[in-house]
Amino acid sequence: LELGLSVPETTGELEKVLMAFREKDPNGNGEKDEIPVVGSMESYEKNPLYYMLNSYVYTDPYHSFYYKQDKEQLFAPVTDAFREGLTYINQLYDRNAIDEYAFSCTGEQIAELVNSPDDLVGAFTTANVSDVIYPDNPEILARFIHVPPAASPVSGGHALYRECRSSVGAVINYNTGRYDAAKKLMDVMMSEEASLIARYGEEGADWEYAKDWEVGIYGAKATITTLNYIWNTRQNKHLAGIGPMKVPEKYLSGVTWNGVNSDMEYMEARAAMSYENFFPKEIPDVSGNREIVSLVEKQMVSFVKGVFDVHDKKTWEDFCGDFAESVDD
Repeated sequence: LELGLSVPETTGELEKVLMAFREKDPNGNGEKDEIPVVGSMESYEKNPLYYMLNSYVYTDPYHSFYYKQDKEQLFAPVTDAFREGLTYINQLYDRNAIDEYAFSCTGEQIAELVNSPDDLVGAFTTANVSDVIYPDNPEILARFIHVPPAASPVSGGHALYRECRSSVGAVINYNTGRYDAAKKLMDVMMSEEASLIARYGEEGADWEYAKDWEVGIYGAKATITTLNYIWNTRQNKHLAGIGPMKVPEKYLSGVTWNGVNSDMEYMEARAAMSYENFFPKEIPDVSGNREIVSLVEKQMVSFVKGVFDVHDKKTWEDFCGDFAESVDD
């Protein structure tokens, strides 16, 4: 906002924004101490390289970087579009629009940098904004805005689509001498009443049932209105998602806006809906291979940092050949 920049819609506009973060002192302290983008190699969500590469070609480590196009299954890292994406990111790195903070942070370090009152960070990527910005920091939350996938000269941009399955929330030891008591506790915790407390807090104080005429933030009929957003905050009403619960889908998708722009539920819904037009039409029939993913990520960073020359034809051909052998194996 201080720089008067629009939300970037293309990779060219994104480059201008990152360079402005680097050069124009948006925090106004007279020093070039801003970090254009922070990131981590720990996960897809916090790795900004994936966001940028998806501007060029669908880049999905959960399916070993395969994608479908015209019913054909293709391996993204050996495509010209992937190379163009690496070339773009390498140029950002050479111009100091990307520095070591984009590769070396842990998730905890990203949160500390973003929540710093010194206003050091220009951009970050994450699956959930509440994983990075603390809910009790609305003044810092107000400094950031969600950015949909950027279009590149070769693509309109892509967003990764991943189906998440329910996971086991609790296990009762087979040898326990108090099976009945443990099962009774689990039955209570998995009930609708307890699950709503575990997700939203205390009825009447932190949330209430929505009115019949209200519409949820995902467009469905509203079921829940949050009065006091307490997810991922310090409180004594629930365990912030740690423990078994079974919240019916009608509540998860039926939260209505409470008028607070910094409400995390509202922000997450806006972000999710802005990505819908960028999802792939087909999901590849390939599961994730950790060895291939690790190798691709290692080579990605080497090309971005200039350890390998992305412009050199033979280097690129060798890179593609190595992956052809890995995929065949």
